[in-house]
Amino acid sequence: MAMAMARPAAADAYAAFASSIRPEMQGLTADREAMSQARLLIGHGTLDGFTSVEEMEHAVNGLNQAGLSAELRKYRVPHVVSSAQRRDLTTWLNEHHAGHASVR
Repeated sequence: MAMAMARPAAADAYAAFASSIRPEMQGLTADREAMSQARLLIGHGTLDGFTSVEEMEHAVNGLNQAGLSAELRKYRVPHVVSSAQRRDLTTWLNEHHAGHASVR
């Protein structure tokens, strides 16, 4: 997520699963125009013992307020990347990147 915050124009989209927003990342935001061009998909486990759902919701709200198009999807899993998350990521990439190579 640090790359999406600091250099949003470096890619069309970013994804973060089983992740967190660390305190040192708070100051990494780029300008609003650059932020508005990038998309970020965040998958988070509701059973995650490292970062609470509330913390992630707060972080996503902050990212959206900063201009980044961030979407949070919750999964009933611990701090892992599940097969459901991988399927959702593939679908999300294919939906948001029509005209680019398909992801499988």
